[in-house]
Amino acid sequence: MQSEARTNPDEKPFAVSGRVFSKLTSRLSGRETLAMTHGELERLLDKEGRELIRQLLQDHLDLRGSGEVHGDVVGARDVRRPHARMRERKLETIFGTVTVTRAGYSAHDAETLFPRDAELNLPPELYSHGVQRRAADEVIKTSFDQAVMALASTTGAAVPKRQIEELAGRAAEDFDAFYEGRSADSVREARNGNVRSQRHGRPVRAGRSRRPVATREADRPVSTGKTRTLAPRKADRSLCAAIGGTAGLVRTRSTPRNLRGRASRRRTPGLLRRTPDRPGAAVARGETRARPPRAQDVPGRA
Repeated sequence: MQSEARTNPDEKPFAVSGRVFSKLTSRLSGRETLAMTHGELERLLDKEGRELIRQLLQDHLDLRGSGEVHGDVVGARDVRRPHARMRERKLETIFGTVTVTRAGYSAHDAETLFPRDAELNLPPELYSHGVQRRAADEVIKTSFDQAVMALASTTGAAVPKRQIEELAGRAAEDFDAFYEGRSADSVREARNGNVRSQRHGRPVRAGRSRRPVATREADRPVSTGKTRTLAPRKADRSLCAAIGGTAGLVRTRSTPRNLRGRASRRRTPGLLRRTPDRPGAAVARGETRARPPRAQDVPGRA
């Protein structure tokens, strides 16, 4: 259970963190803790240690103050905001929930500005950037339900499934902006680059094998007495996935003219295979016959 203790202005900085640390050391030296196994100690320190770090972050935010500005606060539209009011907001971090106290400056028909938010680069939503990054990493690997359980077990943040779905969708919004902002040099490199792909079991080493003949003969497939012939595993071969990089390709669109050109370049068979009584018999023997002439090919016949 997270404590909502805040350091008073009259106290020394990090006074609450010092009390939490003293409480943790006292518990570790107690009789009950001395009888714990290493697994129980890991779980205890994982929970209580995360609470100590959360309290250190809370005391640090309290030490930085509310961000009061001595002077006029003017926004992007040159609107002066003379009204100041202290406000608080929650921030869900990977260590737990902390409270940020900051001064807000407002005016009539103008958005309230918080200089402390800009200084800390706080997100507009509840969850910190660290929590959003963890959520995106977990969603890539697993489902949304498993991502919720992974965040709850590895961090101090409690993120429901619907919020994780929104965070994952928001994290994917900058892909188009990333590719649009690529430099001309990187695009030129991509166009001149070759597409590399490896298929299952193809040799990774380039060129012809220079091993001795005896070694190559030993690597030939050996018969095990069954119908199948097994090949030994070679050191210079790698079972790679059939993956091809398409980053170096230039996107082209298919048009009717392109498709018609592809169809005209296809080779048509010049021989007509005979269909025997037993399917595949003549094909196995290699028996073929010439294609009979069509009516339009014979002179004088329509």
